[in-house]
Amino acid sequence: MTTGLQAAVASAASAGGAGLVYNSTSQTQGGRRVDWMKIDRKAIRVRRLRRRVDHSARVLDFALQPLRPRKLFVTLTYREVSDWSPKHVASFLDCVRKWLYRQGESLSSVWVAELQQRGAMHYHLVIWLPRRLRMPRPDKRGWWPHGSTKVETARSPIGYLLKYASKGSEGEFPRGARIHGACGVKGEAAREVRFCCAPCWVRDALTGAADIRKVVGGWCDRLSGVFVASPWRIHAPGSGAIWAWKFTEVSPC
Repeated sequence: MTTGLQAAVASAASAGGAGLVYNSTSQTQGGRRVDWMKIDRKAIRVRRLRRRVDHSARVLDFALQPLRPRKLFVTLTYREVSDWSPKHVASFLDCVRKWLYRQGESLSSVWVAELQQRGAMHYHLVIWLPRRLRMPRPDKRGWWPHGSTKVETARSPIGYLLKYASKGSEGEFPRGARIHGACGVKGEAAREVRFCCAPCWVRDALTGAADIRKVVGGWCDRLSGVFVASPWRIHAPGSGAIWAWKFTEVSPC
């Protein structure tokens, strides 16, 4: 892990995020401690969103820092609740990407989805833009024909995104909706994000240079082939609840 990039994401890498489970218990059986946790799937989804968005934004900000780009905070709002489609945000990003390509630049962006109180989807994006460029109004340009847009310069856009990422847990997103994404996180930066988003016990078992990937039964370093088995097992009794459990050997006193 490069020293500068490690410093840029160190604080985020250790962030846990409350709400992973809403009930837990443990007991000792035959010299082994059994830990049970009842899983809150919505909380897990939001926690993963926050970690991925945080790390992606930090590595982009670090990589682009020498260019001193402007950071734009863009909000995309729907005119009608029923107008939403999962392809809309991808289409908007494709329009921005093509516009930047014509200017000789590439797209660097991180975004999250939010549900408004009226039930409409709402997108918040941070776009790193070269200082020589001025981005057109997306709704006026036809990049976002579904409602209104707002573009403003932000000093602390990562904090804004994480705030909206937290609010994402307050409702049910439409089926098939992506609730976050990143553009421009490639190569070593993408490896850094995967490493920092892996569970702490996986990061402890592998080196900082590992390219960590989730596989059946645990995690794997794609570079070395080293496999780290997950100590947790899943139990879904069919009532909608999901439990995770593991055994831990207890040393005799």
